Amino acid sequence: MFEGGIEAISGRVMTGWITAPEAAVTNTLVTFYERGEPLGSAVATGDAASLVFEFLLPRALFDGERHELAAGIDGQRITLRNASHRLGLSTAPPGVLKGWLETVTDAGMVRGWALYPERPDERVEIEVLVDGLAAGCITASLLRADLREAGYGDGHHGFAFALPYLMMVQPRAMSVTARDRATGQAIGEARPFRQKAVTDALTKIGALEGDVRLLSDTLRQLETARARDDEAIAELFRTIAEFFTELGTATVRGEVPKLRQIGRAVSAVTDGFAPFAFAAGTAPALTVCVDAAGPVTALYDTLAALQATGGDGIEVLLMDDGACEDTPLLPLIAQNLRYARHPGSRAALRYNNALTQAAGEIVVFLTAPACLQPGWRAALAAFTARPKLSVMAGRVTGPDGLLLSAGAELGFGVTALRGEGADPHAPDFAQSGPVDAAATDMFAVRRASWLRLGGLDEGFAELAPALALLCANARAAGDKVTYEPGLAVSTIRRERTTDMEAMRADTRRLRAAMGDEEEVLLSVNKK
Repeated sequence: MFEGGIEAISGRVMTGWITAPEAAVTNTLVTFYERGEPLGSAVATGDAASLVFEFLLPRALFDGERHELAAGIDGQRITLRNASHRLGLSTAPPGVLKGWLETVTDAGMVRGWALYPERPDERVEIEVLVDGLAAGCITASLLRADLREAGYGDGHHGFAFALPYLMMVQPRAMSVTARDRATGQAIGEARPFRQKAVTDALTKIGALEGDVRLLSDTLRQLETARARDDEAIAELFRTIAEFFTELGTATVRGEVPKLRQIGRAVSAVTDGFAPFAFAAGTAPALTVCVDAAGPVTALYDTLAALQATGGDGIEVLLMDDGACEDTPLLPLIAQNLRYARHPGSRAALRYNNALTQAAGEIVVFLTAPACLQPGWRAALAAFTARPKLSVMAGRVTGPDGLLLSAGAELGFGVTALRGEGADPHAPDFAQSGPVDAAATDMFAVRRASWLRLGGLDEGFAELAPALALLCANARAAGDKVTYEPGLAVSTIRRERTTDMEAMRADTRRLRAAMGDEEEVLLSVNKK
């Protein structure tokens, strides 16, 4: 029977202890709850007599109300002392904000860092403003090695914020500033911003109108000659219609129209990147599905790294969710690249559709931006050697070389990244072995197993719980879910927006789907 207590809540950091008199436990994963809803997990470390933990409470809990906190380990509730707390943000001034607004790139990326030296363990919520108007908020939590080496806490105080599209396309010069959202303290000096592409586009309106007239004349000629290529005629009609629709809509709203000229529609992409080709295969045994979660530059780097480290004789499918308007142009640069577009769809639906389109028996899902490491194809040989292997979790490392994930762990309907922040060469992560589930950044599946199990449950808002349920169903059917360090990729830590209501709904859905089988599956998997 586990017992424990909360010693203190300083800022947003909760510290406490756990004892397990009848079990020799040296470290374990503790999941924290508030009113039965999961808040997250932390590793408690120490000796068998006493474990200690630190956990960063969500900012949303600090609303001035009393909250009943709870905890659990591997399905067992912890008798937690001092669990009732009225949480409110500290009214004591945090001190003088230290930081710098370093740059605003031509692509609209705002970069800098910020922290309060008196509170180095807290993360500052940054508000970015354009000409004094709020553009959005982001937490300064990115790792900066230079800050860590300079003695600024653990170094996780950097931020990178992408300006909204409507602000980027303004034709005038703008002033970008940043401040602490809570205190209003400014970060560094204002930075000017004006996107060169917008200025250049405005000077081409006249030329574009000339192109439209030329298109109209060409269309009349095609109609007179009764051209047989009906698709060419339809494309001309579509181009003309798109121009006038875009121009009229933007004028009414007072916005800058997005302009496109025949012969120049793809120049911004094709002129900026060197072309390459994936070797076409008639019956590929392997398909790599790349989830286009990033700007076109990051997608190009991901595809180029894939081609350089083992892209011969495989099928590559680009999954476009419609977030980046330049993504459809990438097949012009990467020859033999397949393309599928599903704008606005949930991730589970997008992944199910991609798998049904895949030709390979083994399918690797990879979220860009990412760089596959040499030897990744050799690791997939385990699918041939082990017919019962259904899902393979890969080793994902960040820019600092530490683990972002080595698969995923599952408990109480909540998924947690396995090994996050650990040394990838540590014994637990340097060799293959069974895991609860795969993490979403990269994983491989046997296509026949996916289809036999019914694929991902498209009722989940997020991909992680849907993938966790698929892995649980695979284990329940007698299949294997394995972590393989040779299937390695390096990537960056992406900022994800958390929808608490959607997360709670996903948790309830996962619990309902797994029912009483969850603990049995976990215990079998760990043997």
